[in-house]
Amino acid sequence: MNLLGACKAQDRGSRRVAFWPVLLASVLLAFGPVKGACAQESRTVRVVVPAPPGGNLDFTARLVAHRLAALTGDAHVVENRPGANTYIGTEYALRAKPDGRTILVTGTSVVINPWLYANSFSGLTDMRPVAQLTIDRYVLVATAGLPVTGAGDLARLSQERPGGLNCGAPPGPMSLACEQLAGRLRGNVKTIPYPGVGPAVNALLGGHVDFIFLSSEAVGRHVESGRLKALALSHPIHLAGVPSGLPLITELWPGFLLEGGHGVFVPLETPEAVVRQLHRDISLVLAEPELTARMREGGNEPGSGSTEQFIQRLRRLESEYGRVIQQLGITRK
Repeated sequence: MNLLGACKAQDRGSRRVAFWPVLLASVLLAFGPVKGACAQESRTVRVVVPAPPGGNLDFTARLVAHRLAALTGDAHVVENRPGANTYIGTEYALRAKPDGRTILVTGTSVVINPWLYANSFSGLTDMRPVAQLTIDRYVLVATAGLPVTGAGDLARLSQERPGGLNCGAPPGPMSLACEQLAGRLRGNVKTIPYPGVGPAVNALLGGHVDFIFLSSEAVGRHVESGRLKALALSHPIHLAGVPSGLPLITELWPGFLLEGGHGVFVPLETPEAVVRQLHRDISLVLAEPELTARMREGGNEPGSGSTEQFIQRLRRLESEYGRVIQQLGITRK
């Protein structure tokens, strides 16, 4: 039984009480076709993404939603609700009826934002984690016109260039990466916030910021076309269009924390049975070779493991990012 399968169970049970077929046939003839609420109800699952279209989170959500729809037979409609550092979309999803028909696909910001904003939602206490969708891999990319040949040149440029450097910062790990790098370079580096990866990439391509830490399937084609240059990687990955042999960020700046991913969450009151079934469905989808190939093309490692393993990873990241935020001297707003 997949999500919202109570209706199917009800249909199976109804066959056991189909007594007196002649009488039943006469009733049907008298009143016409009878459709119960389960039969006529359209099962639509809202997949809420608290980020604009065009970024890696949106890419992941749409990819998974498409395969969940094929698996379950239920329509999965992606709704982008960006703004306020993911608060708007997250609040919208968590206020929905806890029946499995509204799911939240979001990133590591759910364990970072509580350290940064008093008015925020925790992925561990304000919602129910369901499944890890991806483990993100990041690339430090700069505008093609930035006069650097490698990441090591950023320190010199941030100190010598009038006005310094601007780092585009979508919410979550990428924003904190900008803050960490500013401290490591010891120069003039400004963090410029953006509501999502898509707007940040557009700003980079337009020359409004100098570099960003990017996790997106768009990296390769922009590097290959010469519009962007790749400087370093968060993890050893192969991404089409990105040159091999790039240094790791932790090799350049030991102790640098840049780890994230996407996951599925539901309202806190969602029944355990619904959570278990949703996790099973997602696990089946993530095991599909075509889907995993598409994720890896985008530089992401498909998620796996139990809900409890997902929760343990969130707890670890909450602790590690909390330590980084305290070291950076960032105070909660």
